[in-house]
Amino acid sequence: MKNENLEETLNDDQYLTLEWEDGSSTECEIIDKLELDGKNYIALLPKDDDQAIIFAYTEIDDEMKLDSVEDEEFEKVSAKFLENLEDEGNGCNCDSDHEHKDDNDKDEDCECGCGCSH
Repeated sequence: MKNENLEETLNDDQYLTLEWEDGSSTECEIIDKLELDGKNYIALLPKDDDQAIIFAYTEIDDEMKLDSVEDEEFEKVSAKFLENLEDEGNGCNCDSDHEHKDDNDKDEDCECGCGCSH
């Protein structure tokens, strides 16, 4: 991951352009955003790459400041992003820790409202 100061510009809700100090830019698809342990994180997929990058971010007056995520924090955050992607693939958007069954086994009386059997 590039370790430079970043500025960003939102193109629309699905894409973000990272502008690097050297004047170059990278267009990225926004994969997901999440909050974990009181911090906000964003996962981005550069347009011409198959490896996602993760940043911590803060929003101030409609602007987003991105900060790098390293070591143990990175491991924890990337695991949560992967868990979210797996849940999304199963049609579940809840934060409940549970196993998913196939779509035909959805439980209408689910406690958290996601419809999964847990």
